[in-house]
Amino acid sequence: MMDENVKTKKIQTSECIQNYYTIDLSKEQNKSSIQDGYYDFLKSIPNNEYVIFEKVFGNLKYQHVIDEVHARYLLHTKKTMHPITFIEGMPIDDSMFSGAVIHTVRYNENVMPKIRYIADDDIPYAAEYYINNVRKLYLTNSFQTRSLHDKLTSDMQVSFDKLRECMDLTKMHYHSLVRTWFYLNEIDTNYSDFNLVRRDFFDSLKIDYSEKSSQLPASTCIEGNNSGTNCSMQFYCCEKNSNVQFERVFNKDQNEAEGKDYLYQPTFSRAIKISYKDHIELQISGTASINDRGQTIYENDPYNQMKRTLLHIKNLLDAVGMSFCDIVFSTCFYKDEKYFDLFETILSDLKINNFPAIHVMGNVCRNDLLFEMDAVAVRKID
Repeated sequence: MMDENVKTKKIQTSECIQNYYTIDLSKEQNKSSIQDGYYDFLKSIPNNEYVIFEKVFGNLKYQHVIDEVHARYLLHTKKTMHPITFIEGMPIDDSMFSGAVIHTVRYNENVMPKIRYIADDDIPYAAEYYINNVRKLYLTNSFQTRSLHDKLTSDMQVSFDKLRECMDLTKMHYHSLVRTWFYLNEIDTNYSDFNLVRRDFFDSLKIDYSEKSSQLPASTCIEGNNSGTNCSMQFYCCEKNSNVQFERVFNKDQNEAEGKDYLYQPTFSRAIKISYKDHIELQISGTASINDRGQTIYENDPYNQMKRTLLHIKNLLDAVGMSFCDIVFSTCFYKDEKYFDLFETILSDLKINNFPAIHVMGNVCRNDLLFEMDAVAVRKID
């Protein structure tokens, strides 16, 4: 894997180093070069650096290429496997893959590693770990198979039930859920049903999803056809204690998706700020060109839709004293591959330095939205 294809964001905290690797796989055009490069990168991760999650975006018909890399990795390194998600994120060119993001933790020498993987049938689907005495849980649906009913709502219920089961297993409070990611087949027709199931699930956990609720997770929901299931989900939990504080972050220029008068009645926060003793983390929901009345703006205008999206994200970053340079990983979803070059132009026009991002083709939750972006930002406190 060429160094220029990997962007690394390193966050040093009192107990550990957190690394976020964003890997551009679109530059490689043949199977052997992708497999050799990706295998070499995975193998280069030191034994004392624990992988929290690995997310790969690409064409579903080439998933076996990455599966073969993981099989080779396990065979030759004898390392423990970690939670992995393969998501349909069609490249903006003719490549097999868009990219991957890998998040790792390396504990300081004087700190006992505090991490365990939770598995079904020897397949890890969750990582429970500690950062600065704060317990966390990252869960993916690598456990999931298509439900017997072959319906989206059934598949979603399987995933939500698994989240509840894992939180019960780890004794993680339901209100510790701070971030969700959802990738739905045929989002144009399934988004409304999805939101009903999500709201029912939040009701069952007694999560308050009112307009000013501080319990509402940040979220991404985007189209992504999935192998063997109608939806793919990931969840991130962070246990509340005296070492961490949580704050819902609002965007003055965008209506809150609290569900009362909002199209499709979604349920999520625009962003969640997590404050530790020596760093802050901002989980930024999937963001698009929507105004303070919940309406799509700049229809059929990709330049201004993408510009408005970036300005929305800037508002969220500004609200917590952060900037685009603090983004550790992000995903940009384009309805048309022609918009990518335009996006690069907008970054230049707004004087935004390039940040780690995976660029994929994907439908957004409304037909008139042409672009969506989500992100995670982390910054040390001086």
